[in-house]
Amino acid sequence: MTAFWIAGAAINLIFFGALAWWAVRNWRRGTRPPDDRHDAR
Repeated sequence: MTAFWIAGAAINLIFFGALAWWAVRNWRRGTRPPDDRHDAR
């Protein structure tokens, strides 16, 4: 059971780490005009 908990914690760490990196990347891009963000969709 401990191994399962460690695996879950590792997955959460990677997931939230990637989410934070993506958020920071988008935040840095926020200096562009809003139109660029709509075109990206």
